[in-house]
Amino acid sequence: MKIDTNRTSLDSLGTVRTDGTESTATSSAGRTVRPAPSDEVQFSSSAQLAGAAAKAAAGVPDIRPGEVERARSLLESGKLGADPFKLADALIDRAIEGD
Repeated sequence: MKIDTNRTSLDSLGTVRTDGTESTATSSAGRTVRPAPSDEVQFSSSAQLAGAAAKAAAGVPDIRPGEVERARSLLESGKLGADPFKLADALIDRAIEGD
């Protein structure tokens, strides 16, 4: 990832800008007081979708007891893990297909 702090425009991942408007007020001591500039951050729809997906994934348990029990019963019945070559072929096929 390249970080370039000298560019004037930002890419589609979002924008960050400092509001350049300044207004003045006078304090009780008679000094001019300027408010701090405000910042604005906007995220692209892709970044918002990624954030929503991460939040949804965080709510799902890491271990699903129903699936563990199903795999255990398949293993005990001999339907799962009986043929290591078939398993290797399935793993290779999934890796090629990008599944």
